[in-house]
Amino acid sequence: MGYDPTFQQIIITGRVAKKPSFKYLPNAKAVVNFALIVNRKGRNGADYIPCVAWAEKAKLVADMCDKGTLLEVQGELRSHTFKDNEQRDQFELQLELSPFGIFNVHSRNQGEEKAE
Repeated sequence: MGYDPTFQQIIITGRVAKKPSFKYLPNAKAVVNFALIVNRKGRNGADYIPCVAWAEKAKLVADMCDKGTLLEVQGELRSHTFKDNEQRDQFELQLELSPFGIFNVHSRNQGEEKAE
C-alpha cells in the first residue's frame, strides 16, 4: 500500500452524562460505555457524544467518573451499524478512547485530580 495521509485523533472535554456502564465481556475483556455532554462554541447548545473504553482505561473511567464529572479524553471516532429491536438498521458513531491517550478527570471545585 502507498502513503495514506489520513489520520484522526480527537481530544474532547465534557461532562459525563450519566453513571458509566462497566462490564466484563465473556472473553474477560473490560468495557465501559458512557457519554459526554460537550458545550458548543459560544454555549449555543451542547452535543451528546457516546464513548467507549476498553481494558485498563475502562476500569479508570468506571472507578473515577460519575454523572457530572468533567472529563478530558483522547480517542478516535468509530462507526458501526446494528439491528434494533424491530430489526431496523441503525447507525452509531462513538468516540473510542485511546488506551494511551489523554485522560484527565477534573473535580467540580478543584483543579486536575488525575492525569495519565
